[in-house]
Amino acid sequence: MKKPEYKDLFIAEIDCEGRLRGLSPAHVEVLAHSIEEHGQQTPVLVRKNGSGQGFKLMAGAHRIKAMLSVERQIVSAKIYSNISDTEARLIEIDENLFRHELNALDRAVFLAERKAIYEEMYPETKAGVAGGKATKSTNEMFSFVEETAKKLGLSGRSIERAVRIATKISPEMRKRLSDAGYIKEGELYNLSQQKQDIHGQIIDLILAPDSGLNVKSAADQITGKQKNSPDDTYKQYHKLMDVWSRTETKAQKLFLEFLKGQPS
Repeated sequence: MKKPEYKDLFIAEIDCEGRLRGLSPAHVEVLAHSIEEHGQQTPVLVRKNGSGQGFKLMAGAHRIKAMLSVERQIVSAKIYSNISDTEARLIEIDENLFRHELNALDRAVFLAERKAIYEEMYPETKAGVAGGKATKSTNEMFSFVEETAKKLGLSGRSIERAVRIATKISPEMRKRLSDAGYIKEGELYNLSQQKQDIHGQIIDLILAPDSGLNVKSAADQITGKQKNSPDDTYKQYHKLMDVWSRTETKAQKLFLEFLKGQPS
């Protein structure tokens, strides 16, 4: 790979399509304030288009959007030449993972994509191949989890969980969860362990207003393992407390007097 060069580019020269994740308006706003105060601190990563005209963005979509929001048309860029599509994708993934700006769902998608690229580059490491063709030393050398953990400073367990989340939860279901902001790593992992044919029903339940259900309790309700969910009790309790918090003090006192007269 040829050594990259640094250069200022017009944003209009850069093709920003085909990103692995969408833009976060909140993150763009934070970057915009920083750029206004301190200027652009980190260059975007681009590659030269094969046609020789213009550039393709590999990493830095939030920075470009932030620059445009403060009416700046020129961006500092790190430019790669003569690299393959696979190498470009790997650079994009690692740059995002290194910066630790991903939520649990985005991180899962990036790590799963990194695993797919890694297995394309080193097919002998793919599950089911190693036992027949690759030696133990080869497996250890090209282990995706070990190599990624060492390079990115993540635990092997967190990488395995993330890959499972991305591979077991369909893009459609991931989008629903992302749009709703339901991105807790533990709950995503619990969903990945459920049968895929009930993922939609589980998400319907956990995203319903005032549901009070988590993934496990929703799955149990769907499969009939939990006919009388304890979460129903908590749901009713929270509704009562909500009404209580909006009730005038005099009415609260009257209600307490009423409760005192009830049999225990």
